Order: sequence, then structure tokens, then C-alpha cells
Amino acid sequence: MEREAPYVFTKCTRRWEENRKVYSDHSAASIRKECEDSLRRLKTDIIDLYQMHWPPTDNGAHWKKLGTR
Repeated sequence: MEREAPYVFTKCTRRWEENRKVYSDHSAASIRKECEDSLRRLKTDIIDLYQMHWPPTDNGAHWKKLGTR
């Protein structure tokens, strides 16, 4: 698929509490929400590269959960 628009890259798993404290959340629910939030904020329906900040050592289980609905 060719398009004129630039490529869109974004990241997941770094979250901010109301007191601005940063933490990691690798749960499938969090990653889905972060992806949907990014799409909305970026006003697009395509993310070309979705990156994970500091993936956990047991990340296989997290990605398997994302593949299911």
C-alpha cells in the first residue's frame, strides 16, 4: 500500500499517574488502551511501528494475550 503520509511510530507500556510518577504496565488491556489512545491523539487509523518500552523478560505471555480478543 503506497501513501503520501509520513510513517507513524509510537510506543507503549510507560504510564503516568496523576502525581506524574512514571510506571510500566505490560498488561494486554493497558497496551490495547494505549494503542487506541495513540490512534485518537494522532488522528490516524494506522500505526506503522508500535514499540514497547523496556519489554519484560517474560513478554511472550503478554503478546499472546494481545493476539486474542
